[in-house]
Amino acid sequence: MHSSSPARRFREERFTVLAGLALAGFALVIVGLLRLQVVDHEKYVELAKENRVRLEVIRAPRGSIYDRHGELLADSAPSFSIVFRPSPIESTGSTVTARRADWTPRVASLARLDTSEVSERVAFANRSGQTAVLRRDAPFAVLAAVEETRSELPGLEVQVEPLRRYPHGALGAHLLGYAGEINQDELDDRTGRPVDVLSVAPGIVVAFSPEWNPATGLRGGRYVYVYSPAQHGIFYYAHARSIAVKPGDIVRAGQVIATVGRSGRNAAAPRSPTHLHVMFLAVGDDGYPRPRDIYRDLITFARK
Repeated sequence: MHSSSPARRFREERFTVLAGLALAGFALVIVGLLRLQVVDHEKYVELAKENRVRLEVIRAPRGSIYDRHGELLADSAPSFSIVFRPSPIESTGSTVTARRADWTPRVASLARLDTSEVSERVAFANRSGQTAVLRRDAPFAVLAAVEETRSELPGLEVQVEPLRRYPHGALGAHLLGYAGEINQDELDDRTGRPVDVLSVAPGIVVAFSPEWNPATGLRGGRYVYVYSPAQHGIFYYAHARSIAVKPGDIVRAGQVIATVGRSGRNAAAPRSPTHLHVMFLAVGDDGYPRPRDIYRDLITFARK
């Protein structure tokens, strides 16, 4: 009896230790489940959504715009873009293929882009789950090359989307939308210099405002009035950056009279792009100037 008592106590001690370890293990599991289900619940819900929800940006279709004479001012044309669409989380084979060392150089060569630029956009797409546009409005030669090798380059696709088209260029862009990226620095995107305002017709400068104070609330900002005897009316040029003429000056058609700017109450607002406001006031028999639509005349002038 006495010899078996130490052995029994040893077994009991071992059992106690094992039971304690088992209870500690179960306690850790319970704590982990509480952390997953209660403490970090929102975090893992968002991670789960990212695995099965993909954000896609779909451009809304826009209709055509015509003037009162039925002439087309703006419409939409199909545009083909080269995009990278990240693989779903379960498509491990496609993901591995897209990460091969030769994938990025081949795509950059096909799309005629810089390798580092492609790498950055693909990395962003893989992080966010969003489709990355590699090249917009790609030419036919690039589209054909991509279509031929698309099966060898998983994730690379051709996406069709509408592209806004303005038959008359930037003419009337402040009414129709914008014909390019909105710019508020008053400088030409190509030259980096101010854009000249040219007189539409020969005439004499009858009034101007070379200075503008935002506190005055003057709508036209810096402006010039040029009377044209040939047109028997007055041309008004507003929102200028600077004025190059003064009252009494005789100007010829095409002469620089100002530079395009953003002066004036509305033009200076952050929502407004840099633009020129032109108006023609026809002088009637009673000597009173009245606005006249010269839109078609400007289109004809722009085509010359």
